[in-house]
Amino acid sequence: MTFQLGSQELACALHDVREVVRLNRMHTLPGLNAGVSGLLELRGSPLPVVDVRTDAQSRGDVLVLQAETLGVVVDRVTGVITDDVLVPASVRPERLPGYVRDVLVDVTRGEPVLLVDLHALAAVSAG
Repeated sequence: MTFQLGSQELACALHDVREVVRLNRMHTLPGLNAGVSGLLELRGSPLPVVDVRTDAQSRGDVLVLQAETLGVVVDRVTGVITDDVLVPASVRPERLPGYVRDVLVDVTRGEPVLLVDLHALAAVSAG
């Protein structure tokens, strides 16, 4: 699955995401655990979310993680890409953030795409 954070296109493993929902309204409450940006009501249940958007005015899509009850808010989801479109880059730059699993290349556009670990990205953004 690919998504945008600012001008950077990122990807995550599809099996890490249970579903994608549009961010309609996030509730912020005093005393939330450190790292949680707010709560989203998802089918009548509160879902803690970590907001990693680079633009707070972007529409915001929520990647609901498969393994736990947590959502990660990104600027926008751009698509589901097959393995033959995103291939490993021939060179992996040094000093990438810890949440980056690999550097891929979109063969249709020749653009780099960072494959990320959503749990690690949420943890870094939560500070």
